[in-house]
Amino acid sequence: EYAVAIGQGDIAKARAVLEALLARKQGDTRIVQDVGVAYFWLGDRARATALWESGLGANRSPDLLANLAVAYRKAGAPNQAAALLEELAKAEPDAAGPLFQLADTYAQSRDTTKAIALYRRLLEKQPKHGDAWNNLGNLLA
Repeated sequence: EYAVAIGQGDIAKARAVLEALLARKQGDTRIVQDVGVAYFWLGDRARATALWESGLGANRSPDLLANLAVAYRKAGAPNQAAALLEELAKAEPDAAGPLFQLADTYAQSRDTTKAIALYRRLLEKQPKHGDAWNNLGNLLA
């Protein structure tokens, strides 16, 4: 139903479908995560953020942490984003994504010392990570 509504450009119906799904599946963090993604792509970042924040109490899943961190970054809240990305990087120490996003968040908030250290840490793990090399080079230039 949601996909049909989106395909027809009926955003109001798409929102109604999402809200009905949330009402039927209260407490299901996977639904909260997925519906949050749908709201984010519909342009309702505030609703997506609120949903993801509500889901954190029950389940601090990597997807939920990552999506909420992106929402905070887009909302201009780098400190909140960094806190979640730090948690995610500790939970997934071998994953490149959280380290890169964390380094990028620090770079954007002008904490170049932390950003440089994180890009270097990432490059120790994944020496072919082109974006990390590029960003590190820009910070060192």
